[in-house]
Amino acid sequence: MNTWDEHLESSTVKHSFPISAIAVDDSNIYSTAGDGQLIVLNKFDLSHINTIQVSDSDLLCITLDGKYVYTGAVYSDGQLRIWDKDGTTLLNSLEDRTCSILSLSSSKGLLIAGTSDGSISIWSKPDWNRIAEIRTEQHILLSTTIDEAYIYAGGLGNCVSVYTRSNHEHVTNLIGHDANVLSLAVDDRFVYSGSGEIWWGGPGSPRPPSFESAIRVWDKQSWECIAILSGHTDNVNALAIDDISIYSVSDDDSLRIYKKSDWSQVAVMDRGLGVVKALACDVENIYIGDAQGKVIKIPKSAVLQPR
Repeated sequence: MNTWDEHLESSTVKHSFPISAIAVDDSNIYSTAGDGQLIVLNKFDLSHINTIQVSDSDLLCITLDGKYVYTGAVYSDGQLRIWDKDGTTLLNSLEDRTCSILSLSSSKGLLIAGTSDGSISIWSKPDWNRIAEIRTEQHILLSTTIDEAYIYAGGLGNCVSVYTRSNHEHVTNLIGHDANVLSLAVDDRFVYSGSGEIWWGGPGSPRPPSFESAIRVWDKQSWECIAILSGHTDNVNALAIDDISIYSVSDDDSLRIYKKSDWSQVAVMDRGLGVVKALACDVENIYIGDAQGKVIKIPKSAVLQPR
């Protein structure tokens, strides 16, 4: 285990609930939580820029592109909101029926949302026309991502459903997880999926004494699982990647880092983070939304070359 306490920076402005999602661009950090707020921080010194009371309901997901920030709310609100990054002004609000928006992804001309009724909603940008809805067999979608060729969705089906970006046809299901797919990431060669359990048979049902908490790596040419990254002991809630590493956070109070070159674990931090749902990274830093509602910034240089 590595001790990086002296390298951590924490925001003074925080949510009143654990952070559910976090995103970062060239200048700012954007976070959402169960308090219905969107908080904007300066990326470099974590100073407070703005707090917006978006909704009275939980905000479970956030994504962004070069111009806009997108937030999704739970079923009692059900709105997908589009914000101007420069002024953090609400530009549009897209109603997605009466279900929760649990995951958002943006890529070039498309914005997609994974919802609690098992659908993938697809909008064109920047006119915000809803151009398609994909009905999956997963009942509840917990994670989505998109690349130049495919749309990916994971959820209670314990698999990753893959669809073509061009005509939304089903390509395959990536089967191998023994638990729900809670998180997704993708690069040019691979799909990365993190697992855990959020649904145990309904209210009052006992949690299984053991379940899969793993990251699976899938080859985009063969759709085969080529590696299983172990180490986490509870839900793998969020993934982030760069050219050399895979970053993951979990309900087990840890941040883990794996090398893409050989899939080995190279670092782990589990010192008082609490249940962690939110993770992002840029070229220099890792950003975590912790259980106390604060944003934590960790330099990659401290993580990958610890003292």
